[in-house]
Amino acid sequence: MLNSQRVEESSQSLISQILESSFQVDDVVFDRLNNELFGMVKDAYISQLLDMSENNDSTLPQYRQDLSRRARLCKNCPTESLKERRGANRSKKYAEDCYLLQ
Repeated sequence: MLNSQRVEESSQSLISQILESSFQVDDVVFDRLNNELFGMVKDAYISQLLDMSENNDSTLPQYRQDLSRRARLCKNCPTESLKERRGANRSKKYAEDCYLLQ
């Protein structure tokens, strides 16, 4: 019970950090997202990422861009540019992209 309370407090702290950084999300936030989401299956990863970012319109695209930049450092990584996401499910599409790029 105490451990789940710590996880909840950590997630709330992360959400606060994300919301406070209105124009540019920094590497510390990205590292915390990476640590919180590491090893999750796809559906849990997407759900948790959406919860943690509270569907913030700037956080998810910036996080996706950062993951893409890191992925391009790997051998045999595709080098195509990322698609701009539009529509009602844009946040979920960004989160799905993040899962694939991690």
